[in-house]
Amino acid sequence: MILLAGCSAEQRTLVAAQPTSPPTGPDDPRIAAIKGNFHQISQGGRYFTWYGCTSCHGEPKTGWPPRLPFVTYYARIGHKGYDRRIAAEQRWQISAYLNSLTVTDAAKRHRQAVDQKGEPTAGQWQGPL
Repeated sequence: MILLAGCSAEQRTLVAAQPTSPPTGPDDPRIAAIKGNFHQISQGGRYFTWYGCTSCHGEPKTGWPPRLPFVTYYARIGHKGYDRRIAAEQRWQISAYLNSLTVTDAAKRHRQAVDQKGEPTAGQWQGPL
């Protein structure tokens, strides 16, 4: 019975339940749903790597990113025209990833970085490791 229940924090939905519009403010109920879903956070980490964010912002480490409200991360991802290059759904996921880093211990952050080493990175991907 327990195996059938699974972990709801890693739930993946097959329907378009992801937000496609910006957060309406810090009390937007969609924020809690995204922030509490490990799959969404993991996808955000992948997109952070795929879009080459580390080339300007560096690898996430202690003290980075600064602890900011979710809506601030979402808004900052849209600066300099990135809102036209990165879909709203992916901006939600990247925001969830950045928001999670401020509360993730160093060992897990290192594990995330190792897991992403073979991921494509902007125009620099050389193929699987």
